[in-house]
Amino acid sequence: MPEIGGLIDPDDEAHELVMSVFGGMSKGERSRIKPRVRTAIPDERAPGRVSNTALMKVLR
Repeated sequence: MPEIGGLIDPDDEAHELVMSVFGGMSKGERSRIKPRVRTAIPDERAPGRVSNTALMKVLR
């Protein structure tokens, strides 16, 4: 773990603390992103909208 000077040692309390902090930050990021993605899905499925799959077929 470069942040604390080397490889991850699961028996080291400092490493465990840093991994807990990273896990909490990751969970927070996921919970902030989730509503935006849920809001965007219906817009992406709207009539007249070109899907990524259709676009990729055209670009081949």
